[in-house]
Amino acid sequence: MVGLYVAGLIAMLMGQLQAGLILWTVSTLGGIALLYWIHEMKKRAEDAEKIARRMPYGEPDDPTAEPVPVAPAEDDAP
Repeated sequence: MVGLYVAGLIAMLMGQLQAGLILWTVSTLGGIALLYWIHEMKKRAEDAEKIARRMPYGEPDDPTAEPVPVAPAEDDAP
């Protein structure tokens, strides 16, 4: 991303204003997209952590976790 800003600045200094502005625009939009992606991944990780804390069997990937017995409902057929 920073490389595009530098390339845009060099292009502007060499008289290629339009090319420089295009490079800056592409870099800015890419930075915004990257920040949005990072935010979404953090949000998904937090949601997964909240769900894992509420699971009755502990961590799903922990093979040593003891299962918590669940009583069958009254209307369940044997």
